[in-house]
Amino acid sequence: MSTQVTINVYLQALGGKFLGPHAYQTDNIDITLSYSEGVVQLPYQLGSNTDDGNIGASFTPGSSSCMPILQMNDSDTPIVNYLTTDANTIYGSAAILISGEETANLTAIIPRPDGQTLTISQSIVLSPLQDLYEFTLTVPGLLLLPDPQSGLLAVFVEMMCGCKITQGTPKSFWPHEDFEVWAVLTLTNEEALQVPLQFDLESNNSLFTAPIAPGQQAEIVQLTYYAKQKSTGNYAFVAG
Repeated sequence: MSTQVTINVYLQALGGKFLGPHAYQTDNIDITLSYSEGVVQLPYQLGSNTDDGNIGASFTPGSSSCMPILQMNDSDTPIVNYLTTDANTIYGSAAILISGEETANLTAIIPRPDGQTLTISQSIVLSPLQDLYEFTLTVPGLLLLPDPQSGLLAVFVEMMCGCKITQGTPKSFWPHEDFEVWAVLTLTNEEALQVPLQFDLESNNSLFTAPIAPGQQAEIVQLTYYAKQKSTGNYAFVAG
C-alpha cells in the first residue's frame, strides 16, 4: 500500500537568510526530487507576501536554521542569531506516494549573475511512517555585481540571499569587517596587479571600491573581482 508524504525544502544562504525576494532570479531556481518512481519538481516561486525568514536571538527547535548567523562586533565573542520560518517563508514543496523506506535525492540548481549555475545535491531517507519532511539545503557563496565607474574599481558584495552588507542599521547582520574584497588587474604589458577594495561607508550599501591609478584604466585588459567572508568561508569571483 502506498502512503502520501509531503516534502518541503528550504534554501538557506550559508550564514544568511533563505533565498527569497532579494536573491538573484529566485523564480529561476529549480528543485527536483529523484526517487524510485521518477523525478518530481518542487516549485520554488515568489508570491505577493513571500519572505526570506526572520532573524532573531531565539532558537526554535525544528524550525531554526542549521547555520547560525554570526553578527560580529567589537568584542571577541560574536552575537549568535538564528533564522526561523513563518507562514510566508519561501520553500519548495511536493507530495509523492511511497510504498516503503527508500533513499531519494534532492537537487537544487541556483542561477548566478555570471551566467553559471550552482548545483546543490543531498541524499535523504523517506519512510511511510513519516508523512511530512522538512529539509534545509545550505547554499554557499556570495553574490558579486560589478559597478563600472570611471577611475574606480567597484563591486557590490551580497550574501546569496541578496542581503546587503551595511553598518549601523537594524539589519546590519553582516558587517564589512567580515569580508575581504580585492581585484586582480591584468595590464597590457601582461603584469598582474592585486588591489584591495574597501567598504564604501558613504553609500553604506554593500559597495566596495578602490581608486584606479591615473592612466592605468586604459591599460587594463582583464579585470576580476574576488570576495571572501571570513566567518563562513563564503567565496566568489566575477569578471569586471
